[in-house]
Amino acid sequence: MGIFSKKKDMEPPPPPPPPPPTTKELARQYKREIDKSIRELDRERAKMEQQERQIQAQIKKAARDGEMENARMLAKDLVRSRNMRTKINRMKTQMQGVSMQLTTMTTSQVPCIGSFGYVGTNSR
Repeated sequence: MGIFSKKKDMEPPPPPPPPPPTTKELARQYKREIDKSIRELDRERAKMEQQERQIQAQIKKAARDGEMENARMLAKDLVRSRNMRTKINRMKTQMQGVSMQLTTMTTSQVPCIGSFGYVGTNSR
């Protein structure tokens, strides 16, 4: 092969990297993740409520059978379960607030033309 001949084993250049996601796409992705987490918290809360009903039934049964020590331990477990449910509700509310702020941020971004023809966003 000569100096100016084409190489047959030459590989094609690698593809260009994908463009970075826009702020709207990022906001949509984050909102989906937050909503997914909210649904998981709802499922966890439903499980906690079901567990509370079972514990209440066990407490009643233990009290009828005269097992006061067992009933007392179950009552403490019930209180812990209710506290956890309260924390889950608080987390859900905070996540909904973040989701609302994210939605508000994306909708309030208005494109504006600045000096020298630059197109940017003006967040209010």
